[in-house]
Amino acid sequence: MTLAGLTVGLVNHLAVVNLRLALLEGSEPQAAATAALDLVKRLLLEAGMGEQEAEVVLVSARQLVETVLEHL
Repeated sequence: MTLAGLTVGLVNHLAVVNLRLALLEGSEPQAAATAALDLVKRLLLEAGMGEQEAEVVLVSARQLVETVLEHL
């Protein structure tokens, strides 16, 4: 697996874990999704990834979070 593939997989996992935590804390689903994705993006930027690269990596995480929300 490539470093890019590992990064996308990790970002997807972090987004869903953060979504679940926010939902367990009682957040509304859409607010929880936004907070989860914002946190992951902030982590990517703090790790030195550029804004455009972070947005590309977050595409699949957004899709995954939306899929999770659809099944609530």
